[in-house]
Amino acid sequence: MLYFNLFPGDDNLHEVEECSIVDGLTQCSSSLSTSLLNTACSSSSSEFRKPPRKRRRTYIDKNFGKNRICRSERTEEIHQTLAKMIAINQMPLSFCSSSGFKQFMSIVEPNYIICKESAIKQRLKGFKSSVENLIKKELKDAKSVSCTSDCWSSIAQESYITVTAHFIDDQWCPKSYTLTTHKLEERHTASNLSDQLENTFNKWEINQKVTAVVTDNAKNHSNLASQYLKDKQEQLGMPTESLIQSCKTRWNSIFMMLDRIYKNRCPISNVLADRSLTTAAMAHKFEVSEHQWTNVETLIKLLKPLQIMTTVFCGEKYCSSSMVRLLLNAVIEKHLKHNISDDEIAEHFKTTVIRELSDRF
Repeated sequence: MLYFNLFPGDDNLHEVEECSIVDGLTQCSSSLSTSLLNTACSSSSSEFRKPPRKRRRTYIDKNFGKNRICRSERTEEIHQTLAKMIAINQMPLSFCSSSGFKQFMSIVEPNYIICKESAIKQRLKGFKSSVENLIKKELKDAKSVSCTSDCWSSIAQESYITVTAHFIDDQWCPKSYTLTTHKLEERHTASNLSDQLENTFNKWEINQKVTAVVTDNAKNHSNLASQYLKDKQEQLGMPTESLIQSCKTRWNSIFMMLDRIYKNRCPISNVLADRSLTTAAMAHKFEVSEHQWTNVETLIKLLKPLQIMTTVFCGEKYCSSSMVRLLLNAVIEKHLKHNISDDEIAEHFKTTVIRELSDRF
């Protein structure tokens, strides 16, 4: 790589520094510019001016590099750089097998063999060990360390704990490093959290240097309830799956939420009945009555045809506009037809949906 830096000198001269960095070695060569001479030439008569240089035509060889062999050393260099890029930019491992990356490398290094995800993982583990050793060295030199800890939830409602160390080095520069982020399956009691912190401090060899730990006081009942729900699902031989929340901007999300709740009716009831997790007041607040379960079942049956219809309308590989009126008429005439056995909820639902569909389409 070539780096060009301009260092201003006096009013008349400018020193130009050209630095060439190759394999960590820096070679510098300096020369004096001729700015004053150029200024004098520009103000002189045209007969002393040099004729303008003709532009050279640049011909691009489209086959350049295609026959070049990608040596093993070069391949490993690309592997290492790719792993660093994924780590620094926090990119998914699937990036190395993406079509965009393949097209990019076909230009940069046509004969480069794309690295597999397993090979990238091995190099990332090597980087992880190197970074850990550097952080441990800085923590060892630190006189005291303060930490912050937080328990948070993923989109799948899985609980995690993160611990970050903060200290000031010998140059009075503040440093912060994330020591751990791992899954937390136990209840968020003071004893369990204390054990997690102590294990982290022992791993990084700072248990005698930590002077303070700051954390929030927020409760994480939803994470604990989610873990209990998975335990009950496993006990009943059911697939472990989280509950779904409805979203106004997502079609069919209400149907998906009710359908998932109804399928997990039994484990949900077992969680609410477990007094080691929920108090009597909480269970009474969240308890679903038999009448409410019946209403959920009715709404699922009514929403199911609409869910199928909207799924068909979202197709990308076929024209869906020609099917809109046909499917709407079929849903209205067959699935939303009023019956004598309909209760109040079903009657109101069918009337409302028929009116809205008729007005809109």
